[in-house]
Amino acid sequence: MPSVDALHPRLTPIESDICKSYGGWTKFMISMRLRPENCDDLEKGRVIIAAFAAEMEKDLEQEQKQKLQNNR
Repeated sequence: MPSVDALHPRLTPIESDICKSYGGWTKFMISMRLRPENCDDLEKGRVIIAAFAAEMEKDLEQEQKQKLQNNR
């Protein structure tokens, strides 16, 4: 299967970091059992990576709050 990394949707910085951790958009899609050349699957991949990013942002916010509380 040819790489379609150049066809990935516009990603936020956190989404981009997640994508890179999988080895690129094609590998991310395949790891989610999605076909990177399928338009419907592309949208599903976009939703999944956005959910991952939202969870990461939530975790980072909680870590920052804990650090602030520990410094008081």
